[in-house]
Amino acid sequence: IEAGYTPSPSIDTVAKIAKALNAKIDELVR
Repeated sequence: IEAGYTPSPSIDTVAKIAKALNAKIDELVR
């Protein structure tokens, strides 16, 4: 994946996935 070839939607999707992973990790830690 080239840095110049990443549109905003892709970054937004990555952010959503990151938040979902953080939420799951929080549940596992608790």
